[in-house]
Amino acid sequence: MWTWGDNHYGRCEHAGPSNIPRRVAGLSRINHIGCGSEHTMAATEDRKVFTWSRSSFNFDPQEVVELRGQKVLALAGGSARSVWLVK
Repeated sequence: MWTWGDNHYGRCEHAGPSNIPRRVAGLSRINHIGCGSEHTMAATEDRKVFTWSRSSFNFDPQEVVELRGQKVLALAGGSARSVWLVK
């Protein structure tokens, strides 16, 4: 997964704005991505869910342990919420 842009609120997972795409460290085999106004989300093929924003330590993706092992069918984010459809 690669991100770039103004990185407002840490949504790009790196410090500061960037016009050059940068790889999101530590994530692989992503099958769903989404974002809200202040956060970004990703689900992996091995049934792990991650989210990050300015409140994440060093902008690092944090696993949502409550969803570990769930098969994510879809995801969406809004200004102050995330929605995950799991099987």
